Amino acid sequence: MRTRTFSEEDKEEIKQKMKEVGIPMLKEQGLIHMSIGKLAEAVGIGKSTFYSFYSSKEEFVEDMLADNRKQLLESLQAGLQDRTKYSVEESKAIVRKMIMNTDSIYRNFSSEDEAALKKMYEKKGVPFADLEKEKHVIDFITSMMDGVKENLDYAVIANMMKIIVLSYEQKEMLHESGLERTIDAMVDLLIASIFEM
Repeated sequence: MRTRTFSEEDKEEIKQKMKEVGIPMLKEQGLIHMSIGKLAEAVGIGKSTFYSFYSSKEEFVEDMLADNRKQLLESLQAGLQDRTKYSVEESKAIVRKMIMNTDSIYRNFSSEDEAALKKMYEKKGVPFADLEKEKHVIDFITSMMDGVKENLDYAVIANMMKIIVLSYEQKEMLHESGLERTIDAMVDLLIASIFEM
């Protein structure tokens, strides 16, 4: 059996196609239930070809999440146009939109999905909850915003964001009739922890 060789351009194109197909699959099925076979078939490659790009489904999902974060940061920068910062009200609206985004990849994540990602990080010897990395992202985002408190409590901000995500992941444990109001109240607390009120 002859092994197909891909040019660098082919590799980038295939990776991009995998992500385009993978994002809706991830949103619909979550990491654990997402099928690499179906993903590969939809892209027009063999399942074994997928593993020449990624060592695991978790690594693929982490790559998609990293791309998602990068696109978010780039869109925030582009939205400034010729200004240096968003106004306080714009900034609060951005935080609310980021957290309440109904199209978020994280909305359908399960605790099993998070555990699978955590296990992958542990195998790589990388902390799953890396406060320094999270601090860097928070600083990057808030550097574009007016009205940010001087001494942010990064651990509290990161934890609040994770609690909101976990609330969606564990929604079956919560009262569905009050879920969105609860999330909204938590976002208010998050905003109060970031901005001078």
